[in-house]
Amino acid sequence: MARKYTKKEQLAEIVRERHQQGESYREMATGYGLEMKQVKKLMERQRRKERIFGAQDNGTCAFDPAE
Repeated sequence: MARKYTKKEQLAEIVRERHQQGESYREMATGYGLEMKQVKKLMERQRRKERIFGAQDNGTCAFDPAE
């Protein structure tokens, strides 16, 4: 099955800003021709990346087995 939209990563910042302004994922997905699940999963991936890379930037590890 071919991907419906391959440049979703570029939408992450736009989606984040629009969501903070009160627009729902469903409304954004409709506007971009995507499914709501695609937008929702995109934002889940972005939040996961922020947790992992943000923890590495300040010297702690998000997955430290010693803790």
